[in-house]
Amino acid sequence: AQIYRCSFADGVLTPNGSIPVAGYPAGMTLLADGSLAVAENTNDRIALVDIQARKVTAEIPVGRYPYWVTVAKDGKSLYASNWGSDSVSVIDLTAKKEVKQITVGKLPEAMVLSGDGGRLYVANTNSDSVSIIDTATGKWVQTIDLSFKALPAGAAPTGLALSPAGDSLYVSLAGINADAVVDLNANKIQGYIPAGWYPTAVFYNPEFNQIITL
Repeated sequence: AQIYRCSFADGVLTPNGSIPVAGYPAGMTLLADGSLAVAENTNDRIALVDIQARKVTAEIPVGRYPYWVTVAKDGKSLYASNWGSDSVSVIDLTAKKEVKQITVGKLPEAMVLSGDGGRLYVANTNSDSVSIIDTATGKWVQTIDLSFKALPAGAAPTGLALSPAGDSLYVSLAGINADAVVDLNANKIQGYIPAGWYPTAVFYNPEFNQIITL
């Protein structure tokens, strides 16, 4: 498996080599030291990659089938959602090891931190919910129900994005071809924004006050 590098200039991406990693590379995020953290999905590890040297410098065992990685606001910890373990791993980036796993819903995918870093939101794709983790205590504190019209299952939350004020959470619901708008003051769905077939990610564009769905 490879991670591909590209240079960007004048609106054009140009291939600039690749970096080999083990397993199936899924989520990636840049760390404070300029290295890259990569979820090796089928290898049950998080790879730390030296981008300049183009090589893996460490592999950290986590839960089964890690999918998404999010770095803490202080840059000292990394969170990884584990498909196969229904959990979120907390990784100490200084010690380069997993320090705990937090149980969440089924098939956790995307994650997003609140602006102050105090809350971690986790999309549970096979539970039709979002788990809220208190990052200070490292504990699950609440669940937001995303069930659609009282159906037993199938909304399939996949992607997450926060409004700038942090009072609304946007959730791509792949199973119903829409984005849910969640009021975080009440932790309830305010409404839905229609999207294309099977949306898997959602982003907030502050420049134009837009929601972008993939």
